Amino acid sequence: MAGKSAGFAIGIGIEDGASAGLDAIDKRIAATTAPADRFNKSLANFGDATGINRAAKGIEHPVSDATMAALRQFLRGKG
Repeated sequence: MAGKSAGFAIGIGIEDGASAGLDAIDKRIAATTAPADRFNKSLANFGDATGINRAAKGIEHPVSDATMAALRQFLRGKG
């Protein structure tokens, strides 16, 4: 068979046993935390819809500033 080359195929395969186990663990963790994640998202949406989040942000700094001022006065012995 002059002019013709003989062909052959080489196959390379890798078996990964660790990934399947890790994927299964990830799925179990996701299934376990999914209800809490949905609740937190729903609570955040509720706070946005009712304006509670906006009101809380509005009073957060004045309250924390007043608390810190009162604490400073107390620690100085002037409270």
